[in-house]
This record gives sequence, structure tokens and C-alpha cells, in this order.
Amino acid sequence: SPFTGKLSVGGVSFAHARLAIVVISTALLFGLNLFLQRHKLGQAMRAVAQDISAAILNGVRINQISAVAFGLSGALAGVAGALLAPVFVVNPWIGGPVILKAFVMIIVGGMGSIIGAIIASFGFGLIESFGGFFRVSNFLGIGKDQREIFINGQGFPIF
Repeated sequence: SPFTGKLSVGGVSFAHARLAIVVISTALLFGLNLFLQRHKLGQAMRAVAQDISAAILNGVRINQISAVAFGLSGALAGVAGALLAPVFVVNPWIGGPVILKAFVMIIVGGMGSIIGAIIASFGFGLIESFGGFFRVSNFLGIGKDQREIFINGQGFPIF
């Protein structure tokens, strides 16, 4: 891993690899948001996503936009894999638990809102981080029974 070592701040240690993940992914998310909001190609992508018929009537080339969106999503997925590989054990299911949490963040943050997803991610990250202190484990239900939130070792059904 190119990011070895730890940074200690106030008695709390942070691995350089995890700090790099936070910095790089935050920069990419804000860059993506800026691209989608300000760039002509990004605005065309948003138009196609919102109403394909109206985008066609406004002269947007659907095939070109689809190819750019596919390439951009593939590039971001590649960066995500490269960032996760030094931290997690690499296997075919490396992204399984992360994807489940990502879908929750997207729904809570608002479909189509990158900033909302970032805020929801930080909120759930804080809940999971401090959950160990308050003996709350598996907040998102990833465990034996995915329909329960475990509090103090006692689960209660949420469905």
C-alpha cells in the first residue's frame, strides 16, 4: 500500500490509507457534483436522467451521453476498488457490504442528490463509529438477521 503509517491526533490514531480514502473520495464526489452542475456534458447527463424525451427534443445525443455516463461510472468504480483494496481483503465480494450501505445512504440523502448522500454518509458513519461506544453493533442490520437493529445485544424487529 502506498499509504502506510498512522497519524495520531489527540490520542486517536488514523491510518494513512483510510485518511487517503476519505480525502480522495470526497474530492471525487465534489468534482462529480461540480461536473454535473456546471459542465455542459454533465447538464446533458442530468437532462437525460430526468426526461429522455425532453432531452432528445433539445438536441441531446443520447448515445454519446450514455457512453460518457458508462465510462465515468466505470472509472469511478475502478477508483473505488483501488481505494478499497489496501484496506480490505481482496475477494470477489469485496464491495458487498459497502454497496448495501451505499444504497441506504443514497435513499436517505435523496435520490440524485450527491451532497445529500455525502451528508447521510457522514451521519451514518458517525452512528456506526460511536455505536461501538454505546454498544450498538450492526446498525444497518448486516449480520445474522438483516431485519433487526442490535442494541445492547438485544435485537428488536424493524419490519
